[in-house]
Amino acid sequence: MFSLSYKWLLDRSRMQYCVALAAVSCAFVATTASAADPGSVLAARAAEVLETANGAGMPPTHAKDEQRPAWTWIERQIHDEAYPLTVDIVGSSQIPATKVMYVLAGGSTNFQSSFFTPVDRNLVHFLCEHGYLVVGVTPREDNVPSQQLDMRFMSSWGLEKHSADVRSIVTRLQPELGLPYEILGHSYGAITALDYTARFSGELAPARTVALDIYLLDPEAEPKLLEDAKRTYDAHVQLLERGTYVDSGYALLKPAKDFAVATPNVSSGTSRAEWGHDGTFTFEQLLFAMIIDSSRAAGVHTDITKLPGDWLFKGGAVAGRYKFADDPRDDRYAFTLTRYDTFIKTVDVVGSGLISVALERDVWAINANVPGYQLDWGAIKQPVVWINSEFGYSKHRHGAALMRAAGNTHVLDEELSGYGHGDMLWAEAARVDLWERLLP
Repeated sequence: MFSLSYKWLLDRSRMQYCVALAAVSCAFVATTASAADPGSVLAARAAEVLETANGAGMPPTHAKDEQRPAWTWIERQIHDEAYPLTVDIVGSSQIPATKVMYVLAGGSTNFQSSFFTPVDRNLVHFLCEHGYLVVGVTPREDNVPSQQLDMRFMSSWGLEKHSADVRSIVTRLQPELGLPYEILGHSYGAITALDYTARFSGELAPARTVALDIYLLDPEAEPKLLEDAKRTYDAHVQLLERGTYVDSGYALLKPAKDFAVATPNVSSGTSRAEWGHDGTFTFEQLLFAMIIDSSRAAGVHTDITKLPGDWLFKGGAVAGRYKFADDPRDDRYAFTLTRYDTFIKTVDVVGSGLISVALERDVWAINANVPGYQLDWGAIKQPVVWINSEFGYSKHRHGAALMRAAGNTHVLDEELSGYGHGDMLWAEAARVDLWERLLP
């Protein structure tokens, strides 16, 4: 090989050699520079793209520019409407980014609460370590003041609107980044990711979709649950007709957390009767009981349906143990996977804690299989990973069966044993138990 190359060079003129060498050198430098760009460089590039004028002609708000030795975290609020989308971009300063992962938070939460807590150990860092540039798109609800009186503008903030908002960010960033992308959602972010993939299955479609802990009922195997889903859908239609446009249930978690932290042993005045016991909870006990067994809590639709707010939950937002005693002072309780201080931090960084009733209505329409909203499962041809937690939405993954029936042979769906809804994101053991299984 070397002898042939040497002869070839001798047979060419000095000028030809120089031109050839220059061309090879330029190609090598360009390829190397592109391949060597760490995620932090691409994060800065993505932020520059977002900082150009949008359709409304308003520049974004520079909400955060945080640099650590190992990573860069940039946050911008996109003022394309009265209430902005929040976009977070995180890249490794050491590892090249060869693909993009768009992450969508669940209803009532945001990027930092769902995916970036604790700040030094989270799912985002894990993805960056494995070659992803991570872009989080937080729904507009997070930036709506919870004390605002007139919320009628949320009447149009259904599932289609949430998917379109994600699309607006993807179409701005992807042509400039030039990398393949995937999309990952948790809870209502998961159903948004699935709806997005079905809606935008043509040009600039995601290469893969990951759905964490969201539900779809099997109408044949679960007829009673289907009836309850129809009741819940009808209730949300009624709520909108009455002028109830927002579900503020999660917003109440912040003051509950504040009381639990500041006055843990003071009586909350809340009876334990709903759990079959006498006496009242302290503020700390109440927080643990409601998080470990979230399925008991009333919701925005409960007065109409007489069902708990999140009646499909098998257990709670966080897996744990709560042992009642005859004397409430002797109750024993603990989270089993997520650290208590981690959970407190996730609540601290949530914005308004609001979710639009229109979004909830559309998700229940899909589950009730009514014309109010339809998700085209057959349009999803990409690989899909759908994993539910045991104490969250458990076995309710019928959408995976519908995708397979439509010919998608690259659908994986499983249940994660021992985990609650939020443990999938916050538990220290989730890196081994779950996150490594999310990689392609």
